[in-house]
Amino acid sequence: MDKIFDRVVVIGAHYDDPEYMAGGLLSRLADEGKEPIATALSDSQGCGRAYLSEVEASMKILGCKFIPPSLPSPLQSGAGESGSFHYRRRDIVEHLSQIRNDCNPTLVVTHQFGDSHQDHEVVREEVVRLFKNRTAIMFSTHWWNDTTGRLKNVFVGLTEGQAKDKVAALYCYESQLKPDRIYFQPEYILAAMKVVAMYTDKPYAEAFELFRLSI
Repeated sequence: MDKIFDRVVVIGAHYDDPEYMAGGLLSRLADEGKEPIATALSDSQGCGRAYLSEVEASMKILGCKFIPPSLPSPLQSGAGESGSFHYRRRDIVEHLSQIRNDCNPTLVVTHQFGDSHQDHEVVREEVVRLFKNRTAIMFSTHWWNDTTGRLKNVFVGLTEGQAKDKVAALYCYESQLKPDRIYFQPEYILAAMKVVAMYTDKPYAEAFELFRLSI
């Protein structure tokens, strides 16, 4: 069973998704001698150089390898005609297929069912289809994007240091630190992990939903 965590790949739609939803898990895996991997499809702003430097700094804090999107041109985030995730599925499939073949993950972590964000939805659908013979857990979304209210059943306990690593990693995204984004404030992030910790014996935790268990 421990081998499930040997090769963990966290897949997000946008550069800050892996850290926000599973930064604590990534930090804990690194602390335990694993080599976690994260990848994402878009930076939400056209894959600019500045944002790529932010994700690289963030992943360094978490001890995680980041694989940037191998796409012929940047994906644009957004709904309808303003976004390109829905009509760029072939490019997304090619990138995710390469991740599957090169990394051979034992555990895949991605967006949950019921996440109303259009980009998250596309990525989750393709991850579920392409990694159908791998154990998969879904990370929690922001409550305002959760349309199902599904209960989580996987809880990853974190030390204080691992929780603070998550906060520090997110604060590498200077482009995202805007006054109206309360969910990027350290107090909010730590409080959310503190609430989930009630299901563990650790001071902090992250919550996930088991989608598929392949032993």
